[in-house]
Amino acid sequence: MRCRQHDRGDLFCRTCGAKLNIDELRPESFAEMEKTGAAQRIGKILGRIVILVVLLGLVRGADHAVPPPRNLVTGDLSEKDVAALKAKYQRMQQPSRKAVQIHLQHRQRPRRS
Repeated sequence: MRCRQHDRGDLFCRTCGAKLNIDELRPESFAEMEKTGAAQRIGKILGRIVILVVLLGLVRGADHAVPPPRNLVTGDLSEKDVAALKAKYQRMQQPSRKAVQIHLQHRQRPRRS
């Protein structure tokens, strides 16, 4: 198998390790290889750009695929709404009568030994 990817001055092929015949390597063949090497580099760069664009599109699509949370409060609340929320929070912090009764009943039970 004859590989065509080698640099000037190479004695052995970098791909397959075969010894290169220096007589067959003429400047025309090097110029041809340099052109194909540049085309390959451009192809790799364009391929990476395409992959990047596709990945960005997938990330953006995944962002839109997830629905926003329901009952999301947006904007500013009025003073009346803030006062209602504070009152509800304070009620939540205070124990209910039933919870107090259960706690007292539990404390009054005699302990078993």
